[in-house]
Amino acid sequence: MTVEFKYPKNVGFVCNLCGRCCGNTDDHDRRILLLKTYVKRIVNKTSLEVREFADITSGSEPYIHEMKKTEDSKCFFLKNNICTIYEIR
Repeated sequence: MTVEFKYPKNVGFVCNLCGRCCGNTDDHDRRILLLKTYVKRIVNKTSLEVREFADITSGSEPYIHEMKKTEDSKCFFLKNNICTIYEIR
């Protein structure tokens, strides 16, 4: 499967589908923070309730939620190192 990404201007990396930016690594615990607009889009597209994929967070405003991770410490929506919600983030 080929995934095509449209990168914002000035992004300093190219996705090679490794999944490193979407979960914890041996030397870094990643926090995947979500804006309210992202949460609404995800809920509308997936029909999931927020509590199924994210926890409320504080101290990181304007981010209001943090993405839950799977047992292997990857983003809830990462499947086979491919973001299943990339187009709606």
